[in-house]
Amino acid sequence: MSPEQSDKHKSRTQRIIFAIYSLNNMTKKLRISLLLVTSLVGAVTVSQGAEVLTKARTTLQRWVETRQIIAQEKTTWLAEEKTLTESIEFLKTEIEALKEEIGVAQEDIGTQDDTQKELKVDITANEEALKVIEQAVPVFEQKLLDLATIFPATFVEKVSTQLRRIPDPKSDRSITIPVEERVQNIISILKNIEYFNKVVTLSSELRESNGETSEVKTIYIGFGQAYFVDENMTTAGYGYPVIGKGWEWVEMPEIADAVHQAVLVADNRLPAVFVNVPVAIQQSN
Repeated sequence: MSPEQSDKHKSRTQRIIFAIYSLNNMTKKLRISLLLVTSLVGAVTVSQGAEVLTKARTTLQRWVETRQIIAQEKTTWLAEEKTLTESIEFLKTEIEALKEEIGVAQEDIGTQDDTQKELKVDITANEEALKVIEQAVPVFEQKLLDLATIFPATFVEKVSTQLRRIPDPKSDRSITIPVEERVQNIISILKNIEYFNKVVTLSSELRESNGETSEVKTIYIGFGQAYFVDENMTTAGYGYPVIGKGWEWVEMPEIADAVHQAVLVADNRLPAVFVNVPVAIQQSN
């Protein structure tokens, strides 16, 4: 292999490894974001005022700050979305180029005896680059399946198609899905996770309480915390995610009024107000 070709293969492998490293950082970032979201919610719950005027002024100030944070997060999300889209195109193009080079080299072996050895080296180098990607993809798919245990039903609806495309790791059947499609599927799910974890989501769900099933409104603070209340404000409580198990729900009827106010705000039926609700803090291992 010539020095120029050697540098080319090294550069390509380095770019692929960097892209995979970036994806790994995104999954780690999600776990960190869960703790950050919980911390932010905790900060809100301890805010109390002694007098009505002071409380109103503080509420208005924090609402303005909250709107500024939301605007900043939207700007950051747009930038990250562009980066992720570019990552998809890069990996797809790189995989297609590698496969094309392998095919061309295999054809040339039969017609050019004088360069046979060099072409075989090219094939080996390209196949090794593909193996780096092929070995990394199942790892990320398994991480997503682990995270799927804390996906609320309202979020699963958005990514159900992508989740079904992940091959069953317990199956002995051979995988026929091209690796480039699996990479694109992984990034698509990560994009949705990143967005959901930055917003407040209001969802209608069925929840069982005292042997009876009733419809409740549930507010998800990203993947960090959730609160629910029924229309009659007789059933209420909060929930928190446990990776590998799902959501743990705790009934707390005394927060029904506060959660109901939050639901009205999230549904744009009430001006923004701050409410006191409990927060479950999980220790990070």
